[in-house]
Amino acid sequence: MNEIIYQRIQSNPRFQELVSKRQRFAWLLALIMLVLYYAFILLIAFAPDWLGTPLHPGTSVTRGIPLGIGLIVASFILTGI
Repeated sequence: MNEIIYQRIQSNPRFQELVSKRQRFAWLLALIMLVLYYAFILLIAFAPDWLGTPLHPGTSVTRGIPLGIGLIVASFILTGI
């Protein structure tokens, strides 16, 4: 009985449209995360001096620290979405 219900649901065009939209959205979120991580790695590779610059004179917090934390927070947010 359940198998018949599952087949009816899977053959429904609205369900297939929902699955397609969900997959596109998941790929979009994955692509966004990939671009963010790749951009951060490129910054580390090609602009380490810029990342190592302190945010304010006399502080040990560099530009890389908030960017790295922001990347982690973005990954949590995108995973939550």
